[in-house]
Amino acid sequence: MELYAHSIWALVHAHPWLPQAAPSVPGVLGESVGQILDTSSISPRSRHDLGAVQHQLGNRT
Repeated sequence: MELYAHSIWALVHAHPWLPQAAPSVPGVLGESVGQILDTSSISPRSRHDLGAVQHQLGNRT
């Protein structure tokens, strides 16, 4: 989970346009991130990274 969370964060952080590359990406990714944050027991670092992704997606939708 650590690598997944950090990779998603790094991609969205480095390429802010990436979620807009396909119209369905922000919704699908945002929903998945929300589910992980709500249901998974994840490390503080992963929670931080995924929270930042969710915030960035929310600012673009």
